[in-house]
Amino acid sequence: MKEGEQERSSQVSLFETLLHSLKEVMDTRADILTLSARRAPFSYRIAYTLETELKALHRSQFTVDMGLSVTGDTKALVPDISVREGDTLLMTLSVRNSYLSERELLALHSLRMSTMCPITLAVALLPRSEYLLIYQSDEMFVDYFHYYTEHHHLSFLKRIETGEIGSSVKQLSLIPSVRKKGL
Repeated sequence: MKEGEQERSSQVSLFETLLHSLKEVMDTRADILTLSARRAPFSYRIAYTLETELKALHRSQFTVDMGLSVTGDTKALVPDISVREGDTLLMTLSVRNSYLSERELLALHSLRMSTMCPITLAVALLPRSEYLLIYQSDEMFVDYFHYYTEHHHLSFLKRIETGEIGSSVKQLSLIPSVRKKGL
C-alpha cells in the first residue's frame, strides 16, 4: 500500500473508532444528553472510550487529551478532545451544547488550517433530538452530518464552502420553524 493510501486508511480507521465510541457512549450513557451541562461529561466519556478503543484496536502510542490548545492561532477553537500519535496531531473534536455559531464555524476552520489536522470535527449535542450534528472542516469546506443516536447511523447532510459561512442564501437552516395555532 502506498504511503498516501495508508495515511487515508488510518484516517478512516480513526474516524470509525470515533463512531464506535459514540455508539458505546450512546448505548451506556445516553442520559448525558439530557443534562443542562452536558458538554464536559460527554467529552470525558468520548475521550475515555476513544482512548480505550484505540489502545485495544491499534496497539499504538495514541494519546487522547482533553482541553489542550493545539495551535497558537487565537481565532481557532480549542478542541475538547485531541488525538495524537507521537507528535502528529491526527484528530480534534470540539463539543458544543447546541449548534455552532458562524463564529464557531470559522474558528473550526481556523483550527483546521492552523494545524492541518486531517480530522477536524465538532459535534453539537442537541437535547430532545434524535441525532447529534457533526461538523467536519477541511481546507475548503465544512461538511454537516447527522449521527442518529438510536440507530448509530451517520448520514451526510450538507456541504458548504468556508467562504459562504454566514451567507444568508447558503446557510443551512437546521432549526424547524414553529407553527402557531390560531389566535
